[in-house]
Amino acid sequence: MYLWNLNQKVWLLYKEEIQEEVSFEGKGFVEILGIISKEEIKQGILDMTHYFENNAKDIYSELKHSKPATEQELKNLKDIIKTSVPLSLEVLLLTNNGGLLLRDNYKSISIDKILDAIDVNQINGYWKRNYIPFAADEENNFLCLEHENGIIKI
Repeated sequence: MYLWNLNQKVWLLYKEEIQEEVSFEGKGFVEILGIISKEEIKQGILDMTHYFENNAKDIYSELKHSKPATEQELKNLKDIIKTSVPLSLEVLLLTNNGGLLLRDNYKSISIDKILDAIDVNQINGYWKRNYIPFAADEENNFLCLEHENGIIKI
């Protein structure tokens, strides 16, 4: 799954062939755009980074310090959560391991923060075992992906 928040429009892109609208539980809208490649996802992330560099220096100043995750860190994540990670989330983490503004005040989180969030929130009755958090706001409210179906939960 891949969110793109430019010009106040949020796009959700992911590899599976789902062509239906998915809501942000009343907090926005999403347009799903068929199948995209790993290269297209990476280019979209790089385009967003370039946009922030030229148009939102405060966002970019934090973003430029984020280092890409390593293949080993990604493998460790998959081993710990015992499931695959959607291609677009893999590409996001391998391109920018946290700090990318995705939606409103939600920024992508690093692999370490993903694992911390899973560990802390599994005791919460609302947290499902198949949730993969990928972004958080300043109050640590998470955007999560249900890894079986690609649905985003707030």
